[in-house]
Amino acid sequence: MAYSASPHADVPDREALLQLICFQVRGQDLALPITAVKETIAPRPLTRLPLCPPCIAGLINLRGEVVAVLDLGLLLGLPAVVPTPPHEARIILLRSQRGPRSHGALCGILVDRLTAPQRLPALRPLPPNLPEPAAAYVAGTARRLQEEGGQKHARLLLVLDPERLLAAEALRPYRRAPEGDHVHGTPRS
Repeated sequence: MAYSASPHADVPDREALLQLICFQVRGQDLALPITAVKETIAPRPLTRLPLCPPCIAGLINLRGEVVAVLDLGLLLGLPAVVPTPPHEARIILLRSQRGPRSHGALCGILVDRLTAPQRLPALRPLPPNLPEPAAAYVAGTARRLQEEGGQKHARLLLVLDPERLLAAEALRPYRRAPEGDHVHGTPRS
């Protein structure tokens, strides 16, 4: 997926703008391309699995389909902050843009709150001081205007790469194999 606008226009047309769903996790402003988002849902009970990586918050049953849910704050190595009121939290369901099946891989990510969606012309490169593990999942940065207390100010927005999130090593045991493939010697259904 291309994350930039047309270089031939002073003002990019609406088609060239990157459409983002924006959210906060542990006080950090983050975003994903809207094309990678299947839907957002209210949190639901998670089934925690023994001996799974801490960044796997658990599994949910979504209309008969088992979906792994990532604790994005832990995956990105973000420090803990004051908890968000539970009524603001959401699970963003991602779908892969790659693969032979149109719906691709699916996983959920826990976010503290959704914020206003954005249309931005292009991504900027990552700051050199962005620490791992966050840098491994960030496609680029953007500045967005935010109004607080009647004043507008620019905020740095980290735009995540959905394919890198879906390829996270912690999700490997929960990935669906293409039809007919076998995992660990047993057919997957």
